[in-house]
Amino acid sequence: MTDLHPTPKREPRRLGTKSIQLGVLSLAALAAWTLAYVLWRERMIARPAAAALAAVPTLLIGTSRVYLDIHWSTDVLGGWALGALVTALSAITYEHIRTDTRERGAPARSRWQG
Repeated sequence: MTDLHPTPKREPRRLGTKSIQLGVLSLAALAAWTLAYVLWRERMIARPAAAALAAVPTLLIGTSRVYLDIHWSTDVLGGWALGALVTALSAITYEHIRTDTRERGAPARSRWQG
């Protein structure tokens, strides 16, 4: 039946550009996931609360962007992947600084501080 009445492919509404816009999605994911990780790691919130803090805003923003036809679902997945990568790098850096601070009593001096 679909062969008789082909429907045109839906194009998402782009806000003035044809590029893939990962900025909003990756920034939202990065902020939520990094905040949740640091709060959980410092034992300020429990693990389930940290998971909710990381997941809820990220899912709401991503699904709303797809629902409003602003992004393709692959754009959203790409933004989340980029946010996850930067969050992982942030967590590694945080653990490195945290370990140095706990062992030495002060953050390690960087080579730019002299």
